[in-house]
Amino acid sequence: MTNRIGSIMIGAIACAMASASFATAKPAVSTPAAQEARQTLAELKGLASKAAGDAFQLEIYIRDARLERDSQMFPLVALKTDVNRMGQDVASLESRRDLLEPWEQQAVDKVLPLLRETAANAESATVYFNENGTHLWSPEYRSSLDKAYRDSDQIANTLKNYLKFEKVHQQEEHLEATIGGGTK
Repeated sequence: MTNRIGSIMIGAIACAMASASFATAKPAVSTPAAQEARQTLAELKGLASKAAGDAFQLEIYIRDARLERDSQMFPLVALKTDVNRMGQDVASLESRRDLLEPWEQQAVDKVLPLLRETAANAESATVYFNENGTHLWSPEYRSSLDKAYRDSDQIANTLKNYLKFEKVHQQEEHLEATIGGGTK
């Protein structure tokens, strides 16, 4: 097993960032595209939770001086992988932005800056790990991991709230249709 971890390539995030001119989308009515977007947001929420867990695990490993450097490699690679997948999911959502409902566009807009920060901190932790493998208890390394944890956790919570809001909204519409249908 190599002692170096490759640099995080966040090409997907760069693609998402490049689409700076956002078109105003018309609300979609439960189309396959809308369902796919909701599924992607749910997957993104899961990945963000996993990334937060990976970063938290690394923070715990730092505190245990008995653990070998290589014990941190697996969760650091997992964090990198999670962040890259999140970037791909956000880029996918951005590429079909005009098909997204306004709340979905808002959710993407809220998580994109957090994802950029998560990617930067995961990259910083990876570079530090590769260059300073014998000093993994440093404040710089800990700070990068802590920030990656907090931002990933915030992405997961933000998406959880948006998805919960949409579910309640759909239930409300269903109830209105049920009540309205019974009074006619």
